Amino acid sequence: MSKITLFYDTISPYSLLAFELLMRYESTWGVPVDLKPVFLGGIMNAAKNTPPGMNPRKGKQLLKDFRLMSKLSEVESLPFMSNLFEAAGKMELQRLLALVAAEHAGNKKLVQQSVAAAFALRWKDASLRDGKNKLHVAPAHLRAMCEKLGLDATATLAEANSQRAKDALTANTKEALDHGAFGAPWIVVEHGGKTYTFFGSDRMEAIAFVLGKKYQGPVPAARL
Repeated sequence: MSKITLFYDTISPYSLLAFELLMRYESTWGVPVDLKPVFLGGIMNAAKNTPPGMNPRKGKQLLKDFRLMSKLSEVESLPFMSNLFEAAGKMELQRLLALVAAEHAGNKKLVQQSVAAAFALRWKDASLRDGKNKLHVAPAHLRAMCEKLGLDATATLAEANSQRAKDALTANTKEALDHGAFGAPWIVVEHGGKTYTFFGSDRMEAIAFVLGKKYQGPVPAARL
């Protein structure tokens, strides 16, 4: 059976693009997508990789590239937050997602909705950005997110700080590293007894190729 695993961190804007594109293609290709939150900082450190934004030239290009790619992919998004590196070190949201994925593994819709909601907090909700474009996600926002998903917010947020949630996120991060990850999004495709790995959100056509499926652009429904 074919399978796609997306290792993502919601602080990564390209993880947002990969998530939305794969969600569009899951039913079109008929290939299940497993969503696994990771800690991008841990992957970068273990891989001895340097964030591209640390290089002024690369950082400047990334800003332009993401604006273009989000428009091309028809994915709603705010610009890069000005405190990106500070926000990247905060793991509460990723631990919460790891917990939801573990506790509700049989509820695929809820898991997908939780990931979409988390990305929205960081990349789509302008009310969480201040006048200097700094992102501010407070515990109250996580509580509201849990409540909207129909979860017991108090119990879920308490458990998200537990060792179990931390271990789940660590295990996902290690699994990604075991697959050769050096950044996010990292995509693993299992098909025909072989395993393929991809980095970035712009590899959908290559993923379709190894799966023997058709790539119909970033919005496949528009091509039907």
